[in-house]
Amino acid sequence: MWTYIRHMLCGPITIPVLLYFKLLFVIHGKILPRETAKFNPLVWVFVIVDILYNWTVGTILFLEFPKEGLFTPRVQRHYNNGDYQAEVIARIVNEIDPQHIKTK
Repeated sequence: MWTYIRHMLCGPITIPVLLYFKLLFVIHGKILPRETAKFNPLVWVFVIVDILYNWTVGTILFLEFPKEGLFTPRVQRHYNNGDYQAEVIARIVNEIDPQHIKTK
């Protein structure tokens, strides 16, 4: 039950972050080559958002402070350990960018 409550609490923050991630994926996956992403200021803003998201929402979801700087490596670690939270997150993120989080 607490798992679902944590997801609901984090939803209002997660939705805009996912939409921003989707926008960047469309820009650098469909319009521009992915190699140009490191030169886009929107990507650098997302990196800052990702770090903040990792420290806030990630801490609430995984009930621990991060060991990684960014959210994806943290989810990957938890996914590899069989964490249900990470499986849910991996499915959502991989809908936008297939195999962003490496699944089995």
